[in-house]
Amino acid sequence: MKAMLLAAGRGTRLGALGQVLPKPLFPICGYPAITFGLSACARGGVNEVVVNLHHHGELIRQAIGDGTSWGAHVHYAPETELLGTGGGLAHARPLLGDEAEPGLGGSATGVAAVGVRARAGARGAAGRAGAGGRPG
Repeated sequence: MKAMLLAAGRGTRLGALGQVLPKPLFPICGYPAITFGLSACARGGVNEVVVNLHHHGELIRQAIGDGTSWGAHVHYAPETELLGTGGGLAHARPLLGDEAEPGLGGSATGVAAVGVRARAGARGAAGRAGAGGRPG
């Protein structure tokens, strides 16, 4: 399964801090914020993650590397101009593959695009097993 973490934004709401460090690298409990998204993807069975880059993208690439430290292989989708959420997803589509079925789910740093069928299947299985012991 593949996912995408959006990490290209300028971090303008962070003011002067966002000018020196991209938001995905701001530390949370001593770890760059984006690493929480990478770890969550790996725990959820996502073994390939696409990360888009723009503002201080080289710093993000240096911090994450190939992603194996967080249990996933990372591919990068650099943007020469900031493309926004939809543009970033469209730009990264070749890295996500033709089988990708984008759906949106929260992460520590942005949005993860995951397979809708996989999520729906997991929800269906949970519904059949739960809800007061009633079959789904």
